[in-house]
Amino acid sequence: MAILDTITREIEKEKNLEINLPRYANEMMSLYYRYSYTRLAYNYFAMQEILQDEKDNSEFKTIMNKIDAIVEKNILSDSLGADREKAVTEINSIRDGIIASMKVLTAYADCLQIFEYILNRLDAENPENELPADYSDESFTQKLVQSIFSEKDNTVINAKIADMLGQLPVRMTRQKYFEMVRDAFSLYNDASKSSVDSFVYMLRSLTMLDKPEGFGTMYSEIYNVVEEFLGAGFENITGEQYNGYEDKLRMAADMVTELSSNYMYMQEIVNDVYAVVLAKAYAFADAGEIEYCNIILGAKDASSDEVFAALKAMEGKQEQLYENFSQYDYLIENSDKYSSIIESCMLAAVYSSLKLITKLVSTSSFIELDEMPNEETAGVEYVEKARDAFINELTVLFEGKSRRFVRSIMAATLSSLPSFIGNTDELLAYIRHSLVSCSDKVEKGVCVKLLNDVMDTYIE
Repeated sequence: MAILDTITREIEKEKNLEINLPRYANEMMSLYYRYSYTRLAYNYFAMQEILQDEKDNSEFKTIMNKIDAIVEKNILSDSLGADREKAVTEINSIRDGIIASMKVLTAYADCLQIFEYILNRLDAENPENELPADYSDESFTQKLVQSIFSEKDNTVINAKIADMLGQLPVRMTRQKYFEMVRDAFSLYNDASKSSVDSFVYMLRSLTMLDKPEGFGTMYSEIYNVVEEFLGAGFENITGEQYNGYEDKLRMAADMVTELSSNYMYMQEIVNDVYAVVLAKAYAFADAGEIEYCNIILGAKDASSDEVFAALKAMEGKQEQLYENFSQYDYLIENSDKYSSIIESCMLAAVYSSLKLITKLVSTSSFIELDEMPNEETAGVEYVEKARDAFINELTVLFEGKSRRFVRSIMAATLSSLPSFIGNTDELLAYIRHSLVSCSDKVEKGVCVKLLNDVMDTYIE
């Protein structure tokens, strides 16, 4: 990529911008086009196989039929974008629908994690959940702390702390918990409003408070499990009842996993169709690559020899192209500083498309394309309003719920509170208190097993 090396260096030095900005745009458009076209072909092939294997796939087939029509008219044809705006509108609509479905599935997944936390601590008949004969709270506390600080990397240390706090028994009053939540919010007084909003969204998701449109009406089999678990007390349940709950939880979790995986493929396909449509009019492409991709995209039989030959010929291309454009895409984010020259060169639409494409090819497949972060400082009043609203919602959620449910909610959020643990002594004291205060042998046995599993994960 010697050409782009030279172009980017000259742009950074602000040399020959009237020449280099158009050249940069053309080179990047071509790389994005080729990458998205290639990834689209691979994901298209994978999705066809999924749809053949699935029994109940009417929802995904409907989406794929819409995508097929756009691909046929705007990608496989020789048109350079006569219906580009219409295609973009249709793609946005499909994309928004997938995001809406994923929000519902994510909300269900958050609920199921809470229920899994509860069930894990009720498995009295599992011999693996018995405390070791030589177990003591003090020695296990020391073992946990030693494991946490066996690394020097602060990122790894913080990850270990978060993982372990999520598995320790929760033994605190609601008043103490809410005090910790208030302390955490106070750290956001000078942050941006977007940061505060993101923090609230995360907490609401972890505590089952986030209920997007479609929650309760979409995927009724999963929702029915959520409703049943919410109404369950989980006190003195029999082994038979436990097994029944476990089976239902596993069924719902499997459904969420399978549906989410399919939507992930779908969203990547939509993002790549979007990128190809945006870039097509500006890009130069390798004719051989495009021919192979078109064989895959236009195939009536995804299992044909011709398709497999095309897939084999394209091996490694996607990774190579990603490596190429990822070295130079940083200039797109900073292109606003050259806005006057971009306008004078009549490149505003091109650079606007480039900014959009960088989002479409990012690792965040479900990124909101038109969402702009609010960088305005939040201030005390804004933070306190958000904090009080969240605590009020939690208070209502806790009403009439069992101790096990309340503790599971607390456990889900404690490791995400930035001010929760201030120093090593506080961490040691919290771990010791959690273990010593837990008189439920089954719960403690499960927690010890899970904490050992966490430590083993980091050893591996």
